[in-house]
Amino acid sequence: FKEHGIPWDGQMIEKAKLGTLVLAKLYMSNILSEVEHLEQKNQKSSAARINSLLVSAVRFAFKVHQFVRGFNNDCIGLFEKISIKMKDYNL
Repeated sequence: FKEHGIPWDGQMIEKAKLGTLVLAKLYMSNILSEVEHLEQKNQKSSAARINSLLVSAVRFAFKVHQFVRGFNNDCIGLFEKISIKMKDYNL
């Protein structure tokens, strides 16, 4: 980048990774909250929505994990909760 006169801050990538982890934490927290809300309704139609939410959470978490090359403790805990929910629904 220096050769071509492009400004570069070496910490930009780390900041992007940290921001992505924050986003992942918020997303997984929202998914878990929505799943708990749907579970409280206890309707048969909720099962398909819960399935969709949990699968999308795992897909997103995988992409984040690949990008940042791992999770922090908060994300690990949330992912474990999602994993437990998936086992509850035999996914």
